[in-house]
Amino acid sequence: NAHTKGLISKDVLAKLRPTSLLINCARGAIIDQAALTEALKEKKFRAGIDVFEVEPTPADEPLLQVDDSNIFTPHVAYKTNEALLRRADITAENLRSFVEGRNDNRVDNLE
Repeated sequence: NAHTKGLISKDVLAKLRPTSLLINCARGAIIDQAALTEALKEKKFRAGIDVFEVEPTPADEPLLQVDDSNIFTPHVAYKTNEALLRRADITAENLRSFVEGRNDNRVDNLE
């Protein structure tokens, strides 16, 4: 959204130490991607990026061309076995609650 787009700007990136590791698995547009690309090309710090300004990320995206001391994944950081099992457990419990007439975890609960 407009409030968080570019929140991590070129100026913020410039403050990172060479030993820093920037991780973004929130939303791609939070980081100024052009500034991030330049900083990584200059080896100012390293990064682990799971979200991009444009998804699916084009193969010719300059950020993907920086050296391999950085990690880029195609927006799958949420998809661990543990997370998927937990999501299945929550879904099953929500269905059980609904069938039993309880109002647990319902978005239409007006109580």
